Amino acid sequence: MLKISANVLDDLCSRFLLNIPSQEREDMVRLCFQIELAHWFYLDFFRAEDSRLPDCRMREFTKLIFENYPFLLNPSDVDVDQILESWKEYKRSVPTYGAILLDSKLEHVLLVQGYWIKASWGFPKGKVNKDEQPEICASREVLEETGYDISKSIKPNQYAEHHLNEQLSRLYFIRDVPLDTQFKPKTRGEIKNLQWFSVNDLPAHRKDLTSKQNLNMAANCFFMVIPFMKQMRKWIANQKALEFEKAAKPKQILHPGSKSERKGQNAEKLSCNSPRVLYNGPSSPAKLSTPTSLSMDCKISIEKSMAEDQITFFKHG
Repeated sequence: MLKISANVLDDLCSRFLLNIPSQEREDMVRLCFQIELAHWFYLDFFRAEDSRLPDCRMREFTKLIFENYPFLLNPSDVDVDQILESWKEYKRSVPTYGAILLDSKLEHVLLVQGYWIKASWGFPKGKVNKDEQPEICASREVLEETGYDISKSIKPNQYAEHHLNEQLSRLYFIRDVPLDTQFKPKTRGEIKNLQWFSVNDLPAHRKDLTSKQNLNMAANCFFMVIPFMKQMRKWIANQKALEFEKAAKPKQILHPGSKSERKGQNAEKLSCNSPRVLYNGPSSPAKLSTPTSLSMDCKISIEKSMAEDQITFFKHG
């Protein structure tokens, strides 16, 4: 029989189950999503730190939660196996979509903190509605949770994905979000805080001490961010490589005798030998005018042309 210490279970329940709204707690399918987060947290942090704690699957863990906290069952005589089957069926059909919001330098990322999950940070995202397109869902969820409209910035083929126990979670990359943006969640009782974090301060795995050293925050505060860190950093690296390649691309240089240079020389000769048309206003006819200041080459060309005209005149005169 599965046994987990009361201290660990109490900690998990206080983080994920006790503070959620009543409508979430009374719906057994919705409650299972919270139990799943508690189970994931237990495996990734509690058991990772203490190998004496037993390994367990979601089914065993859920039954243990309901055994120790029977007030969560609604109704009290409901079959836990039936609840889990309903939850799995629902979960397979309802993925979540959201976005990873980054600044123009790709150095900071926006994270949100909900009221339900104690001290944990994540990306703005939510479940898709019936017949809703992924990009539309992501835009709607981000707008609801941050007040920021990403609908015109989404690129359908640029995203990070993660599967957690058969449920798909996809986050679209959105860059060039101003750091001084005034974020205002449109939903009440869901988002507690929004904050920019340096990408370099976030942990890449559960044993990463970066966030503890730089932010005085344990890696478990970002357990919903960690699954996307590798893909996010790879995408950022690719974006910066493209920017560097674009900036380093040399401008076209015309070499002596090239076709482009000869074309430019012909155009210069044409500008020297041909009069320019000046427009003096709508009431005046267009006049032909010769440039008042000419380069030495142009002067020589004009004088030579005039001399040839005079010789031709005397020959025929």
